[in-house]
Amino acid sequence: AMPAAAPLRALLPLFLLSAAAAASVDDGNVEDDAAASSTGCLGAACEARLQGVLAKLDSVAKEIRGRRATLTALEELRASILSGRRIELPSARRQHLEKGSSLIGRVSYDVRHRPISTNASRYFQGARAVGKESEVSLHTLLLLKPPSSFGQVGTMAAVVTVSPSPAPRPDGPSLLLSVFDAESGAPLLEGFDPGHNPGRVIRHLVVSTAQDPPLVLTGDDSGRMRVHSLKVEARPVDKAEEGTNVTRSSSQMFAMANLTCAFKLPRSPIGEVRELNTVLIVEKGTQTHFVAGDTRGGISVY
Repeated sequence: AMPAAAPLRALLPLFLLSAAAAASVDDGNVEDDAAASSTGCLGAACEARLQGVLAKLDSVAKEIRGRRATLTALEELRASILSGRRIELPSARRQHLEKGSSLIGRVSYDVRHRPISTNASRYFQGARAVGKESEVSLHTLLLLKPPSSFGQVGTMAAVVTVSPSPAPRPDGPSLLLSVFDAESGAPLLEGFDPGHNPGRVIRHLVVSTAQDPPLVLTGDDSGRMRVHSLKVEARPVDKAEEGTNVTRSSSQMFAMANLTCAFKLPRSPIGEVRELNTVLIVEKGTQTHFVAGDTRGGISVY
């Protein structure tokens, strides 16, 4: 009996609303009906009354349609939350609902941004896993120039990650920086401390695209930003051949990080603390600038 009763319960508010609207129309016209029954309904008067009743009915119908659309949207949101999928919403409705709850942005998307295709297996194919043992909180791609001894022409792709420290200490870093070769997945730099104060959370990771060596900027929740330059070098490594006692020497790539500069968001004129909202690296020729936006709407250029 439950499946059959569920639609009736869903329609009950609509029935109640219709009954209330009809009652309001009847109550508003009781005196008019009494007057019409005693004096008779003339043509012009009856036409005016009829138009008034129709206008009220149209208004009630519009309200019912609006309530029905609201109930339908809420039901779709409930179903999407339970199923883990995202639904599309009109731009105005989505913006209105986001004012009441930030959860709307996670379970819906703007109808203007509807995906052309949802066939992920056709366009995305897994290549390799990088940093399997890491719990990555931030990541980005970076182009590095390999050492000349490797004979590789051009640039190599690398993955820069920020991960929690495997053994955090109260006086030590909570997040560490790592660099992996995107082609082989081998670590080039692993567990590097970017130098933020203990207990601070790194929320921003930005890399340069034109500098040689490239720059990596990390920003924490206190508004402090630190910039490191990355350089790839080749080092000799002795490896023993499997099943033999023969040791052969080969070259292996490593990345080195050097602190370039550090800066922090200034306080507002009235002493309010500014939190880092976004940061960009702007490169023009040989000049590099860092543009930071804060939660107070301020823009700082370094």
